[in-house]
Amino acid sequence: MSVMWDEIAAEVMKSINDEENVFSVGRVVNVSNNVVEVAGLKDVAFFETISVVNKAKGYISAIFENTVNVSLIEKKEDIMVGDKVYTLNK
Repeated sequence: MSVMWDEIAAEVMKSINDEENVFSVGRVVNVSNNVVEVAGLKDVAFFETISVVNKAKGYISAIFENTVNVSLIEKKEDIMVGDKVYTLNK
């Protein structure tokens, strides 16, 4: 039975890593050090995990009327204005 759960966990982790479980999409409008300003994300929550087109991961640290701020915790490549940002509902 443990093997079955290991397979399910592996499938779930693959879908997360492949960003198949995307729930909302926005765009980067401003980049400043380890904080990214994003427009277009709907129904987000504080500390929700996001991904910037496989370039970085972070969490929502501030919510404003038309934008959110994302604090980055992992950065693989430089982020550019216009990059897509995905919420992962985590």
